[in-house]
Order: sequence, then C-alpha cells, then structure tokens
Amino acid sequence: MSKISETGTKLEELHPVVEQKSVKVEKLKPIFKRVNNGITSQEIISTYSKLITDYEKKEVVNFPVVYTIGAFSAKNYRCHRTGLFTSTCASFETSSGDHVAYRYLVDRVLGDGSYSEVYRCIDRKTETPVAVKILKHNMQIFDEEVQALTKISQLDPVGKSNCIRLLDHGKFRRHHYLVFEMMHCSLATYLDDVKNVSVQECGKMMRSILFALDFLHQNKIVHCDVKPDNILMSSSDPNNLKLADFGLATKDPTDVGDSILQTRHFRAPEIYFQGIITSATDMWSFGCVVAQMVLGKPLMAGRHYYDQLALIEQFFGLPPIPYYKRHLHFYGDYPKHCEKFYDSVTRKPFLRLEMIYHAANPKTGLPGSKTLKDVFPDPEQFVIVEFLSRCFKYEPAERILPTFALKHPLFFQEPNL
Repeated sequence: MSKISETGTKLEELHPVVEQKSVKVEKLKPIFKRVNNGITSQEIISTYSKLITDYEKKEVVNFPVVYTIGAFSAKNYRCHRTGLFTSTCASFETSSGDHVAYRYLVDRVLGDGSYSEVYRCIDRKTETPVAVKILKHNMQIFDEEVQALTKISQLDPVGKSNCIRLLDHGKFRRHHYLVFEMMHCSLATYLDDVKNVSVQECGKMMRSILFALDFLHQNKIVHCDVKPDNILMSSSDPNNLKLADFGLATKDPTDVGDSILQTRHFRAPEIYFQGIITSATDMWSFGCVVAQMVLGKPLMAGRHYYDQLALIEQFFGLPPIPYYKRHLHFYGDYPKHCEKFYDSVTRKPFLRLEMIYHAANPKTGLPGSKTLKDVFPDPEQFVIVEFLSRCFKYEPAERILPTFALKHPLFFQEPNL
C-alpha cells in the first residue's frame, strides 16, 4: 500500500500531473493508510488529530470518507478559530495546500469573477486534476447552474455535446462549490497571447461551440453568457472547445424582465429592450465572439449601457418599426445618444449625435453609418461578413440557427470518405 503525506499525496509513484503542481509536498509523520480508497473520519480524529484544527475535528465527522486533510501550514488560523471562511468581499478563504470538502487538494487560483473563484485542485479520490468553482457567499445562481448542468449530463451522458462536464457539487463551509473536468485555458487567455486568428482558424475552432449551441437549442436551454472567458480549450486538441459557466442559463423562451444579463460587449438587443430570451440570444453573442477572434478586439466595445446600444445602432441602424414600437418604453422618440432636428426647408426630421456624447465618443457615428465590410475589408473575409450579417439581426427569429450555421461555409467541413 502506498504511503501518503500530510497533504494526502502519494510519496511513492507520484501521479505525473501532481508532480507538476505548485503545492508543496512534505514528508510528515504519522502517515495515513488508505481504507477503501480513503480513510474514515473516525480514524482521522482518533489517530491523526494533531494534523487537523479544533474546528476540523468537529467538522470532519460529517464526511464519512476522507481523501485529504491538506497541509496544516496552509490552514488559515483566524478562519479556523472563528469558524468563518468568508472574506469581506464574500469570497471563500483558502490557500494552496488546503482542501475543499476533504477530497480536493487546492493547488492554485485559475481565475475569479463577480460570482465565484475557480481553483485548480487535485481530486485525491481519483488522483486527477479538476477545476473547482467556489461561489461567493449567498450567491443565488448555484441551483440554476446545477440544474442546467445536471440536465445536460442526463441528456448527454457520454459528454459529446461540447458543454463542460460537471463531476461533483456540494456545500462546504457555507459556500457552494462545483467540480468540473480540467481544461487547458479559456479562449480569452488564448486570445491575449495570440491577439487574433485567421478566418480559417476561427471556423475550425468555433465549430465545436456551434455543436454546443445546437445541443442547447435542441433541448430548449439558453446559455445567456457566451463570451471568450466562458469558452475553454483542450490541451490535446486546439479545435476541441467547450462551453462553460452556466450560471446564467435559463430555459427557452424566458422573459428578460428587469434583468441585465450577458456581458456588455456580447449583449443582444433584446436584453436592452426587455424582450424574450431564446437560443437566438446566444447566436448574437456567438457572432460577437467570432468577430473578436478575427479582429483581435471586441467588435462593439461600449463603455457603458447606452454606449453599447449606440455602437449596435452604428452598425445595424435603428430597429425595424415593429420592433421599435414594441419598446417605446425604452426608446422614446429617438435614441438617447442622438438629438432630433428638422430640415429648415423640407421640415423632414433628421438625427445628430448629442453634443456631450459625441465629444466623449468622437469615433462613434450615427445609426447605420458603418458596415461590417468597413471592419472586414479583405476579400478573404467576405465569408465572415456574410455569416455575421446572419447573426446580427434585431429580430431574434431572423437570426441564423446553430443547425444551419454548422452548414455555413465558415464552419462547414466535408466529411472524410
């Protein structure tokens, strides 16, 4: 039987992934012995009590099988003394060498966001690297995300949907956590390094995300936050991407109401106009991601709520009249970044940019003053212009569906004969 250190890491025949991790492995005594691929919490208390804190002595009884207790030196003394593991910004307090739920050995932080932090951990039950997402205290999105991911797992038990796989979930020290398969990096990180990709590379890479969106569309699920940060890449296959972070996922269709969903640069018009969320909402965001991959920067990088809408209108003009009339409660008589004037001779109305807005945004033009061809002028980029023109429609029902997008020349691949 292999010997195990204080952190629960095998000292004999280390897993190759574990050898590369940043957690310091110490040879400490006494040494655990595994019992049915773990040890009982009773044995932890009776035999190894010097390796855990007083708080953990009371806590560990709720875990029948223990796979790791982490390094004693990695434990936050203040947190264990007070029993409070939440920082002033509502984040979970942990560090490299500590553990989550007596199973996941914390290696390092992979990323953080408004709702959670993600850690690279070693699953001491399976000896494999995993990504553990720990939500901030009292975040209400946990149930929705678990429900969406559980439904995806049930519909796709073999994991062919190109949606990230949920391996485990639970609550530990008043914080909900979710455990996912480990991926290489996010598309956002990749683009930070390479800046942009060719049209051909973009088509090959994003085809896998279209598979994910098609799967969601067929099963009436809207991701509602498609962006480079939520697209993960595999280390073994750069063209095998997966859609992640289902914290805002909802059913198709859903009323927007007063919610401000999606990240601003990828936000569809119906979110602004309190319309209906459907699978077409994800296709608008998908188009924004495709454009950013080739451009090397967001196509429409608004600085705030109204500025983003102004950039949408700059490319695609004012919404169609039926759409416009449905949303007069937001729009008024004309866009908020414009002023209405009348020709002195014909008395016909025309728009000008509001003076203060124009001074702050000199590069933004009037509605309809710019086209996608202005941004993608190369003849080789015509295919991307044609595809984006099918994504960027004010009316969600007019946007291209993932099923048909897979047959578009930008993404279509001839089957191997």
